[in-house]
Amino acid sequence: MKIVDALDLIGIESANLFGVETNLASLLKIPNELLNSKNLDEILSKAVNNIIFELNLLSAFITLKKGNKLFAQITTDRWFIKPVLEVIGKPFTELNVDLSQDTNNFCVKAFLDRKPYYTENLDDVTVPAVSKTVSKMLQKLTGFKSGIVFPIIHEDECLGIFFVGKNFIDDHKAEIPVIEEFTKYIGEAISKQ
Repeated sequence: MKIVDALDLIGIESANLFGVETNLASLLKIPNELLNSKNLDEILSKAVNNIIFELNLLSAFITLKKGNKLFAQITTDRWFIKPVLEVIGKPFTELNVDLSQDTNNFCVKAFLDRKPYYTENLDDVTVPAVSKTVSKMLQKLTGFKSGIVFPIIHEDECLGIFFVGKNFIDDHKAEIPVIEEFTKYIGEAISKQ
């Protein structure tokens, strides 16, 4: 443990250092009874908050398809979420992008193209759900420097997207395998609802 402490490693980094295989559910500390829960928000909230902690991420959010739009569903419980919501001026779950009209939005692109999109500009994932002015304020408030959007796919159906952000510029390559597994796991949980 002294090596882990000296290197300031967390969760998956520690497991990788010692060649330990990790089960995503145990990594995310999600009990089996929660996986079978009928409360989707509870499942998603617990999973999102645990993955940002285990992967040392700034924040994350999930959007789900409802009709022809992607609606914000869950975001992380971080110190800046309350001020972020005050700046936005409406409930998080009211934020949405149109799948046919908002095709420049990276959440829409990831959903339609079924592949990840990387950005260093929060506008790419938040506009037009919020204005560019609000998006710039959010980027400063949160310290966002880089992020990646992943589609959530289950049995060849795209259900939504998962976005993760960091407070430093990074290509996110270290987390991609875990996040890809995470989106499969979340897709399965969503499909059970």
